[in-house]
Amino acid sequence: MENYSVFRNQNYLVRYLSGSKTIDNSALIAAKMNIEHLFTFFGFVEQFDESIILLKHAMDLSDCLYLKKNVTQNRPKFEGFTKDQQSALHKSLAWDLELYNHAKELYKKRIVLLGESFHQEVDHFKEYLNKYKKLYEDY
Repeated sequence: MENYSVFRNQNYLVRYLSGSKTIDNSALIAAKMNIEHLFTFFGFVEQFDESIILLKHAMDLSDCLYLKKNVTQNRPKFEGFTKDQQSALHKSLAWDLELYNHAKELYKKRIVLLGESFHQEVDHFKEYLNKYKKLYEDY
């Protein structure tokens, strides 16, 4: 883990999204405000298909099919680190984790605003996507 790049980029998201070179509460607040008010869309890799449907609605797109390319195979998993390493990661990324949790809450609210049909649309999208992937594999 000593060579893992996360320590070179401590709290990168808060710095980047706030425009601040320093990490403090005002940078976190600015990053939260920017996510909430300046971004038409943001999503999460761990909820990729749901994020794609949110993108579709945010950008008024008719279709958002995709094929996976260049997927990292051997990325370290958090659970694979020792407890001490996990603690060090949490400490070094504390501001980014707070921003992440804020973004997750905003994400959930955006889904709620789309109504109950959102989950049905995601299920339909996943079915359609699987057919598309199968068709692509056949060629």
